[in-house]
Amino acid sequence: SEKFAAVAEKVLEDPDVTDALATRITTEVFTALELEARLAELLPSQLDPLTGTIVNAAQAAIDNQLSQLLAREETRQLIGEVVERAHGRVVDVIRGDALPDVINVNDDQVTLNMLPVYGRAITAIQDQFGILSGIELPELEPGGDPSEQISDLEEAFDRDLPDDFGQITIYEGEAVAKAGDTVQLARDAVTTANRFLWVLLGVTVLLYAAVIIIAKNKKRALLWLGVASAVTLLLSRVIISSILERIPQAVAGTGARATVDTAIRELVSGLRFSTGFLIVVSLGVAGVSWWLLRKERREAAATEPVAVEA
Repeated sequence: SEKFAAVAEKVLEDPDVTDALATRITTEVFTALELEARLAELLPSQLDPLTGTIVNAAQAAIDNQLSQLLAREETRQLIGEVVERAHGRVVDVIRGDALPDVINVNDDQVTLNMLPVYGRAITAIQDQFGILSGIELPELEPGGDPSEQISDLEEAFDRDLPDDFGQITIYEGEAVAKAGDTVQLARDAVTTANRFLWVLLGVTVLLYAAVIIIAKNKKRALLWLGVASAVTLLLSRVIISSILERIPQAVAGTGARATVDTAIRELVSGLRFSTGFLIVVSLGVAGVSWWLLRKERREAAATEPVAVEA
């Protein structure tokens, strides 16, 4: 979960991501809190013909301000905390624990509670633009119940808010309606992956052990095993990279595509480092074995008796 949170914070370093998220927050806050009407009330009657233009300019300014807010380190850390809690509890769900408050499963959607971030955005609007001044926001903690937080906001603003206010859909599909099947499938996938990993490690160790113990020409066997391992890992790395590069291309929207691309690169960075390290080790084994074989041949050639003609 900490690794996943670090990825979320890394994703927010991309301006495409912060711009897209800022636009989403601005649009939702403007609509839910009727900021257009509030702005119109603040303007003198003489500016009525220019209300639309002024409101659009104000919305663009707020959007830009929120982009800067989301780019700050403290905001990235807050989002990282929200994501870390959510990820940790999703893992609990996969392991069979109860559904957490921060992850909501309603009908065919799974949503992530982003109200703590929305609270920062509303505070920025109050401080920078004077809109919604005089309204005291409730505490919106990352681990809070979203339904209770929405209720507190409704009381603070004295108006009804959408049930999904500040909730970002992270999964949508028919599978969520069959939560039991989905959770079971996830459990099976995790179990299978763990078993495969241990089997792979075990087979690798056994192969090297077998070469050292059984092979008559250990150096030659290690040479071929090292080459084969390096080639296999290199091909796997190329194939995986090719597949991962295609995933963001299937995502619509600049912000979403940038998010997926950065997340994938960060999440597989450990895998790429590990495979790269193992490729170097395998090539090292092959190189040392080849050098030892060459040395043996040279020594054997030097000790062979030279035939002398009569």
